[in-house]
Amino acid sequence: MRIRPPVAQAVSIRGTEGRLRGELEEVHEWSLAGQAAAGLAQVLLALPSRTWEGARDEAGSVLQLYAQQVIGIRVFRTIRAAMAVLEVGYEPEARALDRILVELIAHRRTIQGDPSGEEARLWLEGKRSRGITAKINAMQPKDLYANLCQEAHGDPRAVWRLCDEQSNSLMLGPQRRPLAARSSLLMYAGTACDQTKLVAALASFRISGLEELVEQVRSGWKRLSDDGDDAGLSPVEQTS
Repeated sequence: MRIRPPVAQAVSIRGTEGRLRGELEEVHEWSLAGQAAAGLAQVLLALPSRTWEGARDEAGSVLQLYAQQVIGIRVFRTIRAAMAVLEVGYEPEARALDRILVELIAHRRTIQGDPSGEEARLWLEGKRSRGITAKINAMQPKDLYANLCQEAHGDPRAVWRLCDEQSNSLMLGPQRRPLAARSSLLMYAGTACDQTKLVAALASFRISGLEELVEQVRSGWKRLSDDGDDAGLSPVEQTS
């Protein structure tokens, strides 16, 4: 078995990170993700402290809001962390954070669908960690979560994907796939917008400008789909 050493770009890794950072900050999707995350933060910070002294079986709306607040905090932090990693060109590593977002979306939907608040209570108590794969596969292509899990685990499969076909060597430094990066940013923007809208509704907040931002995200997906078709990418590649 012949093992080739990894190769880095001709320029310094730090220099490549700086160049990739500047390039990504210029794309429209970067701005959308930043705006959406900031809007979510504003809603979360505006939530007042709450207590419930009524009957437990009447606490559904309170439990739902509390659970969605906690999900919102994790969504915000995960998006900002993923943007920081994606910005400097470590896209496979950012997908490990995408996995967290996909899991949070699944929990969010389950909690939202139970007005009694029981699902919210069980999730808050840490009793809904099992069965997450089935929940995600029910709302996404089955191979999506499996691929995200590979990037999140400490096995070699994520490294094999870094193989440069021309040199047959493993790439050590950062890289950028523009369409994939834009897809991730749109996912972050959409997830933050959905969470903002949900928390605001539960808290009876009125949010200005959110629908316009949501429409920009929708338009972004349409542009990305058109660009992906032009580049000959498959739907899986467009959303990875």
